[in-house]
Amino acid sequence: MAYLSGGQVATTVQEAVEIAEKLARPVMIKSQVHVGGRGKAGGIKYAENVEAAKVWAQRILGMDIKGLPVKKILVTEAVDITSETYVGIILDRATKMPTIMVSAAGGVDIEEVAAKTPKRFTNWRSIPGRLAELPGAGSCVYHFPRYQSGAPGSRHYHEAVQDLLES
Repeated sequence: MAYLSGGQVATTVQEAVEIAEKLARPVMIKSQVHVGGRGKAGGIKYAENVEAAKVWAQRILGMDIKGLPVKKILVTEAVDITSETYVGIILDRATKMPTIMVSAAGGVDIEEVAAKTPKRFTNWRSIPGRLAELPGAGSCVYHFPRYQSGAPGSRHYHEAVQDLLES
């Protein structure tokens, strides 16, 4: 089943600690900046407990990642990942429409994945609120076996993408 982990955004160390306390389990501290390579730059860290979450929040908030200051962090439950799907939405400035990118290879080095293994990467332009009407939209989301129609979690995943576009 597709699992979309939740979490909350914190702008202070105290907020991060409070979120970690509420989750009461190991968490991930993830810098929220609009740039690739956050993990490689040290902006994504695992915290076994609240004290570790506090330490990582102190280190990550305010750090510089590729010229961008980290002002927000996502505190989310840590989960064992057996596979990962990258879903990104960018604005195509030429068409002034959202472009949705999906890769079964996860999001690390996504530009390289798109260049070297194009069969593991797909994208299409979208009209917010009209995802299902787009040519190829279903195949884009469902062309990975675990998201094929009828597979456990497929409907949940598709609806999550639709909800994101409509928000």
